[in-house]
Amino acid sequence: MEKQHSNSTQSNRFDREFFKRFFRLLPWLFPSWISKPVLLFILLLCLGLLEQYVIYNIGMVPSKYYKVLGDKDQNGFWKQTAIAVSLIVAEAFIKATTTFVSSFLYLVWRDNVTRNLHTKYFKEVVYYSVNVLDKTTDNPDQRITQDVDKLCNTLSQICAPLVISPFTIGYYIYKAQEGSGIIGPVGVLIFFIIATVVNKLLMSPVVKYVFIREKMEGNFRFKHMQIRSNSESAAFYRSGSVEKDKCNKHLFNLINTQHKLIRKEYALHFAVNLFDYLGSIFSYIAISFPIFLGAYDSLSSPDLSALISANAFVIIYLINCFTKLIDLSVTVTQIAGTTHRVVELLQVLEKLKNCQDTKLASRPKEIRGFGWSEMETLMGKDEQDKEENEAPQSPVAAFEISDLTYTAPKSSQKLCTGLNLKFEQGLNILVTGDSGCGKSSLLRVINGIWPEVRGTIDYLVDLKPSVILFLPQKPYFTDGSLRQQVIYPLKEFDRRGSFSMMSCLLEKCRDFHLLGCFIINRNLQY
Repeated sequence: MEKQHSNSTQSNRFDREFFKRFFRLLPWLFPSWISKPVLLFILLLCLGLLEQYVIYNIGMVPSKYYKVLGDKDQNGFWKQTAIAVSLIVAEAFIKATTTFVSSFLYLVWRDNVTRNLHTKYFKEVVYYSVNVLDKTTDNPDQRITQDVDKLCNTLSQICAPLVISPFTIGYYIYKAQEGSGIIGPVGVLIFFIIATVVNKLLMSPVVKYVFIREKMEGNFRFKHMQIRSNSESAAFYRSGSVEKDKCNKHLFNLINTQHKLIRKEYALHFAVNLFDYLGSIFSYIAISFPIFLGAYDSLSSPDLSALISANAFVIIYLINCFTKLIDLSVTVTQIAGTTHRVVELLQVLEKLKNCQDTKLASRPKEIRGFGWSEMETLMGKDEQDKEENEAPQSPVAAFEISDLTYTAPKSSQKLCTGLNLKFEQGLNILVTGDSGCGKSSLLRVINGIWPEVRGTIDYLVDLKPSVILFLPQKPYFTDGSLRQQVIYPLKEFDRRGSFSMMSCLLEKCRDFHLLGCFIINRNLQY
C-alpha cells in the first residue's frame, strides 16, 4: 500500500506529466472557439492589456510631478492632477471589471468540468465501481467538488496575467533599454533566471505535499461524513470512544502532512520574498551606471529627477512583472496539485467505463431515464391487456443464467459454481444460505455491477426500472420532493396524470399518511 502511495505522489509534480494532464482538461475549459469561456477569456485579455496601458501612464505621473514642481508650473500641476485622478478612476474600474469577469469565468469553468465529470461518473454503474471496487483513487466525491472548485477558481484568476506577461515584459525591456542602456534589461533578465531556477527547485516538493494534503483532507472529511450517516448504528454499539480514536488518527495524518507542507513552503516563501525585495533596489543600481558615467550631465535637476523617476518605474515594473511570475509559482503549485487529482479521477473513470463497455457488449441498450409519460403508457397498456385478454398467457422471461460462476471482485474464492436459472414473470424464487455465502452477490452479478468468472446471463428484456427493479439491502432516499421519492428511480419529466397515478399507487400500498402528505403537497425533509 505504501509503495502504491509513493508511486502515486512521485508522479504528482510540476513537470511534463502536469502539462499532459492539464491539456486533457482544455477541451472542457474551452469547448469551442465561440463558446462562452473563450469569449470571457478574450475579454479578460483585453482588460489586462488596457490595464497595462493605464498602469504605465500612472507610473509616469511621479516623473511628471517632479517636472512641473521643479519648474514651479502651477497650471501644469493642476492639469497633471486631473489626469492622474482620471487614470486612477479608470484603473479602479478595470480592476473591478476584471474581478467580475474572472469570477464569472470560474463559474462557467466549474460548471463545464463538473458536468463532464458527472457524465463519466454516472455512466452505467461507474460511480459504484470507483467508490467500491476500484481503490486506486481516493475520495472521488472530494475530487469532483472541492478539487474542481479550487482548480477553476485559481485558474480563472491567473490565466490572463500568465498570457499577458510575456508581452508586457517585452515592452518594458524595450523601455528599460532606452533609459538605462543594455545594463538594465540584461541585469533584470539574469535576475529573473536565477530566481526562476531557485523557485523551480523549491516548487516540486511543495506540489507533492499539496497533493497528499488534499488526500488527507478528504479522508478526514469522509470519516466525519461516515459518522453522520451512521450515527444511530454507532450509538447502538456505544462506539464513541473507538470512533474518536479513528477520527483523531485521520486528524493526526492530516496535521502531520500539513506540517511537512509548511516546512517545504518555508523555503519557497523565503525565496519569493527575497527576490521581491531585491527587485525594489535594482532600478537604482541600473540607472546609477549611466549617471556616474556622465551620460545625463547636460540635464537640469528637475529633468534629471523626472528621468530617474521614470526609469525607476520602468525597471521596478519590469522586475515586478518577473516577480509576479515568480509569485505565481506558489499559486501554480495549487493548480498542479488539483489538476493531478482531477485528471487522475478522469483517467480512472475512463478505464472503468471501457471495462464496462466491454462487459456490456452483449447486453441491451444502456439504462435510460424513464419518465411519467412512458410509465402511464405501460400502465394503460397493462390495464388494456388485462381487459382484452382474460385468457392466461405464457409468462414473460426476464433473463436466463447458464453455467454461472462468480466470485467477489479481486477474490479467488468462488461463491457459486455452475448456476443455471431462468427468471420468469409470476415465478417466485427464494435464494437461501448462510450469511456471506453469496446471495446478495448473485444479484450484483445479475445487475451487472459485479463481473462473472464464467458463464452467461442472457437478458431477454430491457434493464429498466419499469421492467425489472433491483432493491438494495440498505434503503436509499435521494434528495428532492415526496413525489420524487415515491417514483424513484424513475425520472419525472412529464407530470400529466401523475397526481391520480401516484394516489392510486399509494392507496394500493395502504400508506394513507404519505397519501395525505402528497394530497396537501407537504414538503418533507428526508
